[in-house]
Amino acid sequence: MLKDEIAKKDAIDFEEKDARKRILTGMLKKVIFVIGLMGALFHLFALIFYTIQPFHLRAIHLMITASLTFCLIPFRAGQTEKGPNLLDLILILAIVSGVVYLIYDYQGILYRVGVEPKTSDVVFATITFVILLEMGRRLHGYLLPIMTIICLIYAIYGNLFSGNWGHRGYSFPRAITFVWSLDGIYSEPLSASATFVVLFVLFGSFLNNSGTGRFFIDCALAVAGAARGGPAKVAVIASAFFGTLSGSAVSNVVTTGTFTIPLMKKTGYKPHFAGAVEAVASTGGQIMPPIMSAAAFIMAEMTGISYTRIAAAGLIPAILYFVCVFLMVGFEARNLGLSGLPKEQLPWLGRLLRKDGYLLTPIFVLLFYLIIMRVSPLKSAFYALISSVIISWFRTETRMGLKKIANALNNGMVAVMDVAAPCAMAGVIAGVMSLTGIGLKFSDLLLSYVGNSTILGLFAVMVVSLVLGMGVPTLAAYVICAVTAAPALQRLGIPPLSAHMFIFYFSALSTITPPIAISSFAAAGIAGAKPMQVGGTAVKIGIAAFVVPYMFIYGPTLLMEGPWIFIGYNFLTALIGVYALAKCVLDKQTNWLRRIFLGFAGLLFIHTGWITDLLGVLGLAIGMSGDFANISTKFRFLRKE
Repeated sequence: MLKDEIAKKDAIDFEEKDARKRILTGMLKKVIFVIGLMGALFHLFALIFYTIQPFHLRAIHLMITASLTFCLIPFRAGQTEKGPNLLDLILILAIVSGVVYLIYDYQGILYRVGVEPKTSDVVFATITFVILLEMGRRLHGYLLPIMTIICLIYAIYGNLFSGNWGHRGYSFPRAITFVWSLDGIYSEPLSASATFVVLFVLFGSFLNNSGTGRFFIDCALAVAGAARGGPAKVAVIASAFFGTLSGSAVSNVVTTGTFTIPLMKKTGYKPHFAGAVEAVASTGGQIMPPIMSAAAFIMAEMTGISYTRIAAAGLIPAILYFVCVFLMVGFEARNLGLSGLPKEQLPWLGRLLRKDGYLLTPIFVLLFYLIIMRVSPLKSAFYALISSVIISWFRTETRMGLKKIANALNNGMVAVMDVAAPCAMAGVIAGVMSLTGIGLKFSDLLLSYVGNSTILGLFAVMVVSLVLGMGVPTLAAYVICAVTAAPALQRLGIPPLSAHMFIFYFSALSTITPPIAISSFAAAGIAGAKPMQVGGTAVKIGIAAFVVPYMFIYGPTLLMEGPWIFIGYNFLTALIGVYALAKCVLDKQTNWLRRIFLGFAGLLFIHTGWITDLLGVLGLAIGMSGDFANISTKFRFLRKE
């Protein structure tokens, strides 16, 4: 019985299973555990109880996450050594030395770097840069480190370029120390990792240990498990719940996917489809308010728009995204003739809410402090974290003692290392753009290719966001793209909120887009499917989701702007458009001609306006003519009966 399996302690394992990591044992495992634990406690102390210099906080944050990376991730994937080797220890010693030097002379460094650096500045800046590249390579592959190296080379040899791409060029000492400063590695992206990301990832880790993660799965099973294609719909709902808190699409995949992917396969979905559903759903969790993988807070800082306004703006696009995925899995279930899970094997929602509904208290605490009390996001997350410990004591099986608390702290700190490296490298890219002036000229360069065409500008920025986000966590991808592309969109007349939401949306979708689709590849490992096949299927499932950002650009009411009657009307037409696109892509019971009309209708609903809406309704009616005929036949049959 499924609900009996769920009730077992180990039925759903919310510990992140990461094939990249070394398998540690004995005293070494305990030592590295202590590093993660102390790192988490340091961040809580520095962010909540005692303010330290931002330069120091970011440097120590990078030191802790780099040390964990070299302890846990081997030089080459698949290496079997049981702990750090000599190279790893040298890298750890080097990053620690660099941070000690920076803290010791940080006031002098602030005035010298990028202008008249000392030899020791150049040495430690170079060491830190190389260590950062190796850290990023081990965690996310070669793409972002190569981009970072290219940026540094461009800063040095920019005088070899002509036109808008050229600049005066800088010596290696000036360039390398500039990207080592608060304008480069230690700039705002790493600040986001050291503050918002740490607190909210720790909060998500505590929710898991308090039983809330398992409660999300149970609720999803109760709501959608009996529906056609129920296990896939369970994955969609559970990932929406969990993803908004985890802050990482990959982490979401390896957490909820260990349960949902085997369940989908058992029901009859093909492995590559099961993996793709989990990847798309987990990616969508990052755009789901209220947290939006901590990007909502970064967006608030970059745009000057309040957090509550950004969270409200993200609600309808997130709903459209998950409606699209929900429809896709439903159509595929109908294509395969699948049914839902037997109701007697599923938990009851009412009983779940009565028994375990209190586990949602930390989320309400978070929203209360964020929205009602207007407390800072950091303190709100901390209060919610504390409440998760308190409510865990209501029942013996969820009670968090010192061991569970320590595990939650360590697991959260280990998860942060995946974000720290790309954020630091994003800072390098942003620093080079500032140093060379290319950031200010990027808008001119982009507009010189697209002219004054809004649609071409949007398409170009979409491609930039997808390419720069490949192999990179969403938060880092968003920061890079926002610095480079948001000004260009604003010059095309797109409001700042719409421009940043557009970029953030496609930065999130980059995790499922081949050739480097980290969420799809993680899901493929669990599903036992080919990574590229999972990635291609994920794009197919999420194809309508790729249209949603264009919908809110041409219909800003979808970002909660304007009178409520227009917001409601455009939300309704957007839902119809998403339905038409989903049916066009995956409903094999509709012939190719009607599918063309459905796709045409879905695209027409992108642009708000009564003419396009009427044409969209006409296309939808033609596309669904076969469905109407089937319904009519069924009614005639009933009348004869």
